[in-house]
Amino acid sequence: MKKALLGALLSGLVFPGVGQMALKQKKRGILLVVSSLLSLIWFFSICTQRALTILEQVQGDTSILDYTAISEAVQKAMTTSDNTAFTISLILIIFIWLISVVDAYRLGKEDGW
Repeated sequence: MKKALLGALLSGLVFPGVGQMALKQKKRGILLVVSSLLSLIWFFSICTQRALTILEQVQGDTSILDYTAISEAVQKAMTTSDNTAFTISLILIIFIWLISVVDAYRLGKEDGW
């Protein structure tokens, strides 16, 4: 398998930055891994906060969990101001992932194989 394809597949399917590390670009790979991890931590912290908010709303509204109460709580949580942070964190993850794949492919092409 060609280096360019291998690097792109590793960065795209395993984790951003792994392709760069496989292509002997350790600093670049570590930078991408760390930035991906930080953005994923930010994303999951937002998701966790939302889930806890929904749980509190559902528990406070009724003693018996039903589908409509959960659905209403989810709809209410999706319209809060945190929506911007959620969207930005998701776009950041996708952006870093794409940059990693393209960069690994480009690095593999430069090495030639």
